[in-house]
Amino acid sequence: MKIRYYIILVLTLLLGFNKTEAQEYGGVIDIYTNGGCGEKIYVDDIYFGTSPLIVTLSFGEHKITAKRGGLTAIKRVLIAPTGGDTIVELKFATHAVDGVFSISSFKKVYFAKGNLQYKASTKTWRFAEHQWDIIGEDNKNISSSYDGWIDLFCWGTGDNPTVISIDDDYPRFIDWGKRIPDTGDERWFTLNQDEWEYVFNKRETNSGIRYAKANVNGVNGVILLPDDWSNLYYSLNNTNNGAAKFNENTISQCEWMSSFEARGAIFLPAAGYREKTDISYIGSFGSYWSASRDRSVEYYWVFFVFISDDKLNTNNGFFPYNGGRSVRLVREVE
Repeated sequence: MKIRYYIILVLTLLLGFNKTEAQEYGGVIDIYTNGGCGEKIYVDDIYFGTSPLIVTLSFGEHKITAKRGGLTAIKRVLIAPTGGDTIVELKFATHAVDGVFSISSFKKVYFAKGNLQYKASTKTWRFAEHQWDIIGEDNKNISSSYDGWIDLFCWGTGDNPTVISIDDDYPRFIDWGKRIPDTGDERWFTLNQDEWEYVFNKRETNSGIRYAKANVNGVNGVILLPDDWSNLYYSLNNTNNGAAKFNENTISQCEWMSSFEARGAIFLPAAGYREKTDISYIGSFGSYWSASRDRSVEYYWVFFVFISDDKLNTNNGFFPYNGGRSVRLVREVE
């Protein structure tokens, strides 16, 4: 395949073929990004130049990648004698961490750069500035007029984030990702239970490592490693073990930023739990909502990922109206 690329490049660039002549050997596409000019462009991991860029590719499916700093945008295209792609726009997920995670055998996502937060007084959503950021005790101030931020939500309350009832009076799931208006055209959503299970326990990675318990910048939680993580980046202890302790890996802020986040790693902090206005287990428990509900169980239990110092369970189930938990959204890799 690489040889065909170089033959086409030679024909197009050195022999001076025009666009029509080059199409006899492949298709011509225009590549640009939403980041401006100068992003590095790769085709099937081969460097081709900087954007905007016109390239001729052999017929078939190709992976186009744009890189800018620590950000990556990926899109698959089809080059065909008739039809197929002729213009490709790659969009950088500026609110996402630059790490690709498989959530099924055919679907990949970026994770948001931090847990979801909400300010009721201005009806404003945002992602936490740092992956270890948690609101903690201030979640007890939850109300429709509260002027601070909260980050523990009842299940599926994308349309009613300040619900504090423990009665089953909001049985429908409204994804929080549909309520975020300030992230351009990025499409965010909540993983379902099967997708959380795949991320933690089923996906194949280059290193064989999927996750590790850790304390990052003084905060307990779990690290998710991207599909292309290398063992050479950092030596982690007791990986892929839900029974591991948080202190198995102690990572400073500088180590996290340079060795982990810069290479696409995700940190899910143990942000605690809210029941009505009572806050508990900050730094001890982490629980992250899924979009899944089990209708075979009485009262229709919903699933969430549970993290503690000696446990990690991706299919914990409880009543949908019981308590506030964390939300970490994802967007699909195009």
